[in-house]
Amino acid sequence: MYLVGIDLGTMGCRSIIYTLEGKEKTSAYKEYTVYVPKAGWAEQDPNEWWEATKFVLKESLKNISGDEIVAIGLTGQQPSLVLIDKTGNPLSPSILWMDRRSSSQCEFIKKTIGERELYKITGLRADATYTLSKILWVKENQPHIYERIYKILLPKDYIAYKLTGSISIDLASACATQLVDISTGQWSSELLKTLKIPLEILPEICSPTDILGDIKSEVAKEVGLTKNIPVVAGAGDTTVSALGSKVVAPGNASVNIGTASDVMVCVASPVFDQKMRIGYYIHCVPGRFLSIMGANTSGISLRWFRDHFCTLEKESAQSLGFTPYKLMDLEAEKIPPCSEGLIFLP
Repeated sequence: MYLVGIDLGTMGCRSIIYTLEGKEKTSAYKEYTVYVPKAGWAEQDPNEWWEATKFVLKESLKNISGDEIVAIGLTGQQPSLVLIDKTGNPLSPSILWMDRRSSSQCEFIKKTIGERELYKITGLRADATYTLSKILWVKENQPHIYERIYKILLPKDYIAYKLTGSISIDLASACATQLVDISTGQWSSELLKTLKIPLEILPEICSPTDILGDIKSEVAKEVGLTKNIPVVAGAGDTTVSALGSKVVAPGNASVNIGTASDVMVCVASPVFDQKMRIGYYIHCVPGRFLSIMGANTSGISLRWFRDHFCTLEKESAQSLGFTPYKLMDLEAEKIPPCSEGLIFLP
C-alpha cells in the first residue's frame, strides 16, 4: 500500500509516492510559468497548477495500481493569494509570495495597526510577502474583483478544493496570511475589523492532519485512482520541510533551500525580536512554533540562470537523460572556490 504526497511549489508541481514505511517508490514533476507583467510583479495561473497536479498524479501512478493508494497529502507554496468566486473558479491570476506590488499597502497597515502591534498579534512584520497586503491591494486596485470574492485561499488549499470540493485552510498555512492571532490560533478579529476585511471570505481553519474528504470520483478516474481515497489537509512547504527535517522539538533547526530559502528553529513559544527581524508561524506539530528567517531568491535564481545562459546544457541533458542542473553542477565543479571573484546579486 502507498501514500501520495503532492507539493505545489513555485517553480513546479511534484507528486511522490511512498511506501507506508516512508520509502520513495516513484515520482513525477511538471514545471509551470511565473509571469512578470510588470517589474516587481509575479503571478501564476491557478488553472496551470491544476493541470500540472493532474499530470504528475497520472505520471507517478503509471506503474502502480490505483487500488494500492490509501491516502493523499498536500503541501505547497505560501502565502500566494488565490481568489475564487462562488463557482470555485479563480477570479484572477494568483499574486505570488515574491510579488512586491503591495508595498504601499504595507505602509498603510503599519500606520493603521502599528508595526509592533501587528508583530505582536501575528508574529510577522508588515511585508509584501504576506497575503494580507495583497488582499488590500486587490481591494484598492481591483474593486470589481474584490466584490466578487467568495473565498480567499492559498495555493495548496485551492488544489485541495479541486480534489475534494472542500474549502478550508490548515492552521500552519493560515499563519502565513498574516491574519491569524498566533496566541489563539484563530483569525484575528482586531485585524479584520480595523482593515475592514469580512470574516466570511476567509476559509474555515482546520488541523494539518484533518481529512478534508475523499477525492472526487471524476478526478480519481481521470488520474488513475479508485474512489474513496482520503485527502489530508497537510501544511505549507515551509512548515512541512521543517517536519521532514525533524525540526520538531525546541532547539531543532534546519536550513531549507528551495525556490526561496529559510532558516527555521522549533520553539515552544515565540520569543519576540525587538527589531522584528524574526518571523513566527504556528508549527504543524501541536504545541510548537517555528521561528523563521529567509531570502526570497534562491533556487529560482538558478532556474533564471539555466533559462538564460544554459541552452546547450538543456538540450544535452534531454538527450542524456539528466536534468540540466546536473550538467551545470559538473561544469561548476571545474571552477575553483570563490568563482574567480564572480559575485551574483539576486
